[in-house]
Amino acid sequence: MKIAANKVDGFLKHPSPDTKAFLVYGPDTGLVQERIATLLHTVLPPTPDPFALAELSADRLRSDPARLSDELAALTFTGSRKVVLLRDAGDELATLCGELFDQWPGDGLLLVSAGNLAGRSKLRRVFESAAAAAALPCYADEGDSLRRLVESVLAEHRVRADREALSYLTDHLGSDRAVTRAELEKVALYAGPGSEIDVDDAIACIGDSAAHTQDDLVLAVASGDYGGLELNLARLWQENTAAVTIIRSVQRHAHRLLRASAALDSGISAEAAMKKLQPPVFWKHQSTFLAQLRLWSVPRLIAALDLLTAAELQVKTTGMPERAACSRALLATAQLARRRDAT
Repeated sequence: MKIAANKVDGFLKHPSPDTKAFLVYGPDTGLVQERIATLLHTVLPPTPDPFALAELSADRLRSDPARLSDELAALTFTGSRKVVLLRDAGDELATLCGELFDQWPGDGLLLVSAGNLAGRSKLRRVFESAAAAAALPCYADEGDSLRRLVESVLAEHRVRADREALSYLTDHLGSDRAVTRAELEKVALYAGPGSEIDVDDAIACIGDSAAHTQDDLVLAVASGDYGGLELNLARLWQENTAAVTIIRSVQRHAHRLLRASAALDSGISAEAAMKKLQPPVFWKHQSTFLAQLRLWSVPRLIAALDLLTAAELQVKTTGMPERAACSRALLATAQLARRRDAT
């Protein structure tokens, strides 16, 4: 059973009792871990049973594939349902999992965590095609979902963020759910219960986070700055940032430039076009954004978005090395920013 990314949270609130196996995968490793923890909390008994949960690694099954079936069929101390957690799975386990669905051993429940799996992944296909299984994608928070997450986590600590602070936090967080929560916990601790934070508070708390590198990369690409692109992309690779996350951050910026550029073509000033954007452009980036508006035309922004969308599709579906596809698309986009023709 294939679950759409925007339907996963609702599905986890009321998982089907007929589902025997869950594949939780995606580039956001923090979100993968969070959703695995949610499933464990849902299915494990409130009173700990030392035999109710068995954890296995993909490496262990390579040398002993029968271990998976044995663990699923094993009895627990209290008679509760057995849960097997298989970590770091890949396509090499697709056949083994498919055989389980043909003849499920006992009443056990299988939870499988994996990294980013392309659309053609054999493991994904096994879980998506089985009626008794569910494949749950975990992509980076963005847009409205990221804003709701920021507000929700801060609200848990009775902390609010003003509009500029909220805009800053949503612009600089979201690449990894665990990192986002940790940074917001830091903000809440800094502010204290019952407080409202402003943008200076937000900068003071997360100004040194890795998200700044991604922000610098986006600005470098849209400015046609090859040196800045190469430097910041190398840093993001060192931090194991997913290619899809990087591509989408550049896409979001290109969409904002496109909206402002279209407004500019209607006859209003560049400053007025920029101020129409919601959330507003971060004040430290406003001069750079205005300079970029002078570089880009609507047709070239549309061409850039086509390049980025094609790169995202390649990463998700073709099995092409994701870093190569991402790097090529960013360089092509930066080249478009440097063009001086009318197209």
